[in-house]
Amino acid sequence: MNIQNKLTPHAVFFILLYALSYAGLWASVRSLSQDFHPLMLVFIRTLFGALMILPLFLKSGVRSLQTKQLPLNLLRGILSITTVSLTFFALSHIPLADAVAYSYLTPIFALMLALFFLRDHLTLKQIAAVFIAFIGAMVLLRPGFQTFNIGVLASLGAALCFAGTLTCMKILTHKESPKLVTIYGYLIPLPISLTLALAYWQWPSGVLQWMMVLLMSLLSVIAHLSMTQALSRADMSMLLPFDFIRLIFAAALGAVLFQDQFDWISFMGGAIILVASVVSSRQLMPKN
Repeated sequence: MNIQNKLTPHAVFFILLYALSYAGLWASVRSLSQDFHPLMLVFIRTLFGALMILPLFLKSGVRSLQTKQLPLNLLRGILSITTVSLTFFALSHIPLADAVAYSYLTPIFALMLALFFLRDHLTLKQIAAVFIAFIGAMVLLRPGFQTFNIGVLASLGAALCFAGTLTCMKILTHKESPKLVTIYGYLIPLPISLTLALAYWQWPSGVLQWMMVLLMSLLSVIAHLSMTQALSRADMSMLLPFDFIRLIFAAALGAVLFQDQFDWISFMGGAIILVASVVSSRQLMPKN
């Protein structure tokens, strides 16, 4: 399906569904992190993602998995699982709204990685985007006014690792089929996440925990499918502004479920970074 150069009602619907389901996913992760180690939750999330692409794997067959880019696929898989692990860890230490706001830095980090590793040249718009994002990050971090805790560091690390994942995908999608890139995106992280989770293995106990685990997994699948559908209908730069509702919904869930304090500074910082992301996103996101 060709990506359209204008927004459609279907594209808006799917990006809003993505934003809502992703905020709900992070809320469920934060709730479950009170009883489960984040690495255990990472494995559960990865397992259900792998089950989601199982039909694609079965249809392609083992022979279709031949790749000449195994080292790059391995790097992408390691970065991907590190991204999820750091994100889940951060969600147990900082408010939901802050975690969402920091995630908006991903396109900016991807821009910088493309500059150093892909030899891309910065345009004036991209330079402006980096400058705007830096201002937004300083608003969020508030140096000298709040403690730089481990949750903030994990969020920044997750955004950087996800930018690395996007950079790998940008290279891979120019050399291999999107189907193969998608399959390896789960085949490699699955055994890694299982290995990491074994030391913290814990079965859900009781109906409520099982329901929460299933809800987390379901929301993860819905978020992934919704973003895929949205990207197939509109360019990322057109969709990003609607992602701001993820910050609003995360703040609401945080206040209702976890008694997070409303912080207008987080909204301001997130909004500034999001503007920068919109400016830079057209050159950053891989097209399917």
